Amino acid sequence: MAAILIKNGRVIDPSTQTDKIGDLFIENGTIVDRLENAPQQTIDAAGKWVVPGLIDVHVHLREPGFEHKETIETGVAAAAAGGFTQVVAMPNTNPTADNVDTIRYVMDKARALRSTRVIQSCAITKGRKGTELVNFETIMKQTGVTVFTDDGDGVSDDAVMEQAMQLSASLHAVISQHSEYSSISKKAAMHEGEVSKRIHVAGQPIASEDKMVLRDIELAKKTGGHIHVSHISSANAVQAVREAKAQGVNVTAEVTPHHLHLTDETVLDAGTIAKVAPPLRPGEHVLACRDALADGTIDVIATDHAPHTLDDKAGTIDTAAFGMVGLEISVPVLLDLVKQNVLTPMRMIDAMSTAPARVFGLSGGTLQPGVPADITIIDPDMPHEIDPRTFKSKGINTPFAGFFAPGKSVVTIVDGNVVYSELNN
Repeated sequence: MAAILIKNGRVIDPSTQTDKIGDLFIENGTIVDRLENAPQQTIDAAGKWVVPGLIDVHVHLREPGFEHKETIETGVAAAAAGGFTQVVAMPNTNPTADNVDTIRYVMDKARALRSTRVIQSCAITKGRKGTELVNFETIMKQTGVTVFTDDGDGVSDDAVMEQAMQLSASLHAVISQHSEYSSISKKAAMHEGEVSKRIHVAGQPIASEDKMVLRDIELAKKTGGHIHVSHISSANAVQAVREAKAQGVNVTAEVTPHHLHLTDETVLDAGTIAKVAPPLRPGEHVLACRDALADGTIDVIATDHAPHTLDDKAGTIDTAAFGMVGLEISVPVLLDLVKQNVLTPMRMIDAMSTAPARVFGLSGGTLQPGVPADITIIDPDMPHEIDPRTFKSKGINTPFAGFFAPGKSVVTIVDGNVVYSELNN
């Protein structure tokens, strides 16, 4: 491993509340106080942010089973290009990642790529059917996985979810919930509101999300388990999380870049490309999510990267697949929120690195000496239009195509190895 000097960068480290111009040293894959020998590589980071490696706790790599949408290799390449040193993959694959063999398959294949680190989450229930819990203890002992989710579907059965929360408390596992009662949402294509009525499309009542978040908070309060609200999008759900945190309930939450930027009116122009679960909401919900992210009520930013083929997104709004890609647009879009003074640079990096590491019990999230050198370098002043044709991901399904962004990530370092760079030095 090369000794690397990163010089003249703006070092932003939420774990120590550091924000200063300075140098960073890497030797033998580790961040160190100083180099014992002359650097073999020097990266001039003048005018750029040097931050703890970004962590995305909600991505769909699609493999095994849906390699026509994405593979582990293309998903990891997209993650590295987006500045992410670690990602947590969702279990809605085929076969479902509800067993040791499938989980090991994904993590072993990703490890062989020697790039962005992949943690494969496990389903809460067998086959993600919501009826029978997986063997939490066996999964955790044999794979090291501590994150359980039926993402794509919420666990509706109260008794099953309470058992999962009890296991969360006793085994220190994270239950990451897709908060949607399908009996209420009917899996409708968009938010139920003025826009859905205007275009005569069946909508999802927002109660589908709100009621499950409230139910899960009560279960967390009862059991002491850790409930993590995936891709929160409702102002009422945000307020419920805020109040629960004030009461000491073990609840955390994440929000996506698209739920921080786009409203349900985006569907009018983007059509099926803007179909996502949970659906895009009216502006007041976007503002509520922004405020909650800024004040720490929402802990984490996660992309919910969901690549689909063009055929998946063809047809009508009712028949097209849910989801949009996010790994390669996340930093550019969030830098726009910094430019608007919605987020400080420190809060943006905290929500994309330090907080995900803390909430999910992962390594990283810090630039302190002695830790593995997972580092992202961001150029906040690199104006460009988002062009899906340049993506490393197989998926180009994003309504942010043509969005004018102020900057992007330019270097990704994992375990002291440069796995992605747009710099010449």
